[in-house]
Amino acid sequence: MLGASSSSAGGRCAARRAPGGGGPCPGAVPGLARCPGRRSGGAAARRRAGTRAAAAAAGEQHVTVAVVGAGLAGLATAVGLHKLGVPVTVLERAPALRQEGSAVALWSNAWRALDALGVGQLRADNLPLQRVELVNSSGRLLRAFAFAECAAASTETRGVSRAALLAALAAELPAGCVQYNAQLAAISDDGKPQLRLADGRTLGCDVLVGADGARSIVASSHLGLPPPRYAGYTAYRGLARFPDGGLPLPPDTIRQVFGGGVRAGMYPVTPSEAYWFICFNADEQAAPPGDAAGRVAEALAAVEGWSWGIADAVRATPPESITRSGIRDRWTRGAVGRGGVTLVGDAAHPMTPNLGQGGDPAALAGALRAFEAARASRCLPLTLRSWAFGAALQLPFPLVQAARDAFLSRAFNPAHFLDHTDFDCGTLTAPAAADGGGPRPRAAADRMSAAPGALGCRLPACALTSRRAAGQRRCSAGAMSSAAAPAAAGAATAQWALVRNGETVPCDCNAKEWLSAAPRGAYTTARTVRGDLVFMLSSHVQRLATSANLMADADSRAADHLAADTPLFHSDALRPLVVGSMRAALQELKQRAPPGGETKLTVLLTWSGDGRPDLWCHAEPLPPRPKPPVKVLVRGAPRVNARAKDSEWVRQRGALEAGRPADVDEVVLAGAGGALSEGLTSNFFVVDADGAVVTANDGVLSGTVREVVLQACAERRVPVRLEAPRLADAARWGGAFVTSTSRLLLPVCELLYDGPDGRPAVKAFDGAHPVVALLEAEVAAKVLARSEPLE
Repeated sequence: MLGASSSSAGGRCAARRAPGGGGPCPGAVPGLARCPGRRSGGAAARRRAGTRAAAAAAGEQHVTVAVVGAGLAGLATAVGLHKLGVPVTVLERAPALRQEGSAVALWSNAWRALDALGVGQLRADNLPLQRVELVNSSGRLLRAFAFAECAAASTETRGVSRAALLAALAAELPAGCVQYNAQLAAISDDGKPQLRLADGRTLGCDVLVGADGARSIVASSHLGLPPPRYAGYTAYRGLARFPDGGLPLPPDTIRQVFGGGVRAGMYPVTPSEAYWFICFNADEQAAPPGDAAGRVAEALAAVEGWSWGIADAVRATPPESITRSGIRDRWTRGAVGRGGVTLVGDAAHPMTPNLGQGGDPAALAGALRAFEAARASRCLPLTLRSWAFGAALQLPFPLVQAARDAFLSRAFNPAHFLDHTDFDCGTLTAPAAADGGGPRPRAAADRMSAAPGALGCRLPACALTSRRAAGQRRCSAGAMSSAAAPAAAGAATAQWALVRNGETVPCDCNAKEWLSAAPRGAYTTARTVRGDLVFMLSSHVQRLATSANLMADADSRAADHLAADTPLFHSDALRPLVVGSMRAALQELKQRAPPGGETKLTVLLTWSGDGRPDLWCHAEPLPPRPKPPVKVLVRGAPRVNARAKDSEWVRQRGALEAGRPADVDEVVLAGAGGALSEGLTSNFFVVDADGAVVTANDGVLSGTVREVVLQACAERRVPVRLEAPRLADAARWGGAFVTSTSRLLLPVCELLYDGPDGRPAVKAFDGAHPVVALLEAEVAAKVLARSEPLE
């Protein structure tokens, strides 16, 4: 799986215009690339110029960075370097771009890398995957769960055709960047890597990146690394085509099937394509079938008698596109390169596919070794975990299979299933010159250090996104001051940011504490998606305007605005103000909080004594989802004027929150006759015995996620009753859940309430109700589609 983003080395920016580029020097990045005609100065630059001149005199081509291999890792590295303005040449032994017939599952960490590389548009053609089915070969469902149940819930998972991914990456490179029919024959290193190709050409470079796969020539011949070790099993892979639809599994589901010494899996890629694999124990020396028909026969024989659609997928795959390969890995520790040579992808850390992850010479070598050590600290544990996972699942013994099935069906907890995908590769924003002036060229070692993770991970030498060491605003006492915060001597450490009418103001508290101390007003709480989108932004703006208008009915100071030609409390007039405040708050928070993760945005609209409005935006890291078991407690009475999101409610609910037990995640309000209205910060739903979703409609604030749930019910034909669930009917409920911006859809495990006799009672929900699981997956699948850019 793609785990690489970009790397960097020194050099002169390409004179040709990059696709989509502009400006006086296409391809140049401030602080990183040197444009023709711009003086760079320095001994390192003179040495590089001398090297190139000597190479030219000897008839040898010289490039800044040479990447060997135009696979996923090689092209991703090249695209990252190109976008940083670093000249790069890719050497590919094949006569054209590879047309691989299988697919790859891309989790959140890979989509972050693709977005940084500018090819995130691929997601538009591929189905979002939201759940997993674990089954055995005899037809028994062992466990099914949604990704939302995982602690490191992947906000985005999709399968992508390898051929489509390679083509998208190659399209980001300038013409001639990839040289085909360029097979590496030998490498020498006399201070700088020197390459000899099979056709007799020679090539010198400042940096050599080996991306030539698990059987890398760069790794074995030049760096002396041992060959990858055979893991004991072989895999068939293919991309099945169902032109009339009719996929053999739900369109949002990854399915894994376990047998004895054989396992298989599949997932949809598009509405008419599904990727599949079959792993079976085999002797490494066993002769493979000699033709495509033989490969199909061997694959079908491995899953003979199985259900779950695996055999159907094999038969629906063009035989010539089915691949067969032995599974191998190498337990690589620490630095793998030497001098100006490094490795990426399978060349550096070949691993079994069980987790789906697939200048100055001395200074440059130091930067490369730092990159390799940082990469190894992530990849070696993944390699070992993947090997152990695969080895256990390939055991052919009946007792082991029975224990495996019992564990998966009864004890398996998916909470940490996606922990390995919780990784941020960084961005491709180049740091500005340290003196605050214009772009300044830097040595190759500096540029390698400043690049994000390559070649797949963030390098330790410096953060990619520059942070101000001095002059930063810092939160201080006084949550509601309009004065600008004083400059700080060091980097700010507060986890919050506050903006008033577009200007940063001091803040020393979280959103709840801030709202409790703020003037009364209309507010809404939003969240980011992928860092720069806002989930249901338009709905939040409309909610803010509606709430302000409802509150204005009782406030004459605001009523004057409603009579204006373009009233302030109109969503069209309010939107640019909200967007600007959110942008400013996000920018400020980026300078305060550690990178990564999503952001909670709380927008408050208030008006002062003279009727003039103030728009505030508070930003803080989005809190993690509560982990099971999720408990809710029935307490309190429904609020007045619930349709208005009034900040006064934050103060009023304080007593209920203070009295909430530590193990309770939400308090649900109850009206007359035990009618449950809503949570303190959420909407509340139950699933009745007939499979209908029941939720209050009157006297509640309809949250943004509630809208998505009701839409999903309509699309999936789940019956809905818009009425308050009553505690007297609790015995008939098969499931319950709450929805909110930060938690999305959260299944409830226990409902705590006072029974008819006044004694504490508990309604427990055993396991995930099918309707709850369906809606949870539906909500997760719609999050990205319902998110909007801040514009």
